[in-house]
Amino acid sequence: MNKSEVRISTIQKDILILLWVFLQKGHQKPVPGMQLLAMINESRCKTIADRNFRVSCHTLAKHGLIEKFRADNLSLAWRLTSSGGVRAEKYYNEITSTSESNG
Repeated sequence: MNKSEVRISTIQKDILILLWVFLQKGHQKPVPGMQLLAMINESRCKTIADRNFRVSCHTLAKHGLIEKFRADNLSLAWRLTSSGGVRAEKYYNEITSTSESNG
């Protein structure tokens, strides 16, 4: 299975979209994982367990869509790769065009 055939879960889409939005706002540094998780959980009725979130991030990294960084305090941070950015922009456009057509 190549990178273009990888199935992306809803959690993984949310991670990619959030990282893409950070990038569009000029934030070039890796984003702390716990910050991403908090933002995702704020927008959901049912919270995502931190373990499920970490597994999703590691899966995205394994497929070359995000990069993993470790801060001095050993916490994880994440940043989009170029191929992850292409996917994230596609997902972002899908959700914004859907919400505009429903509005």
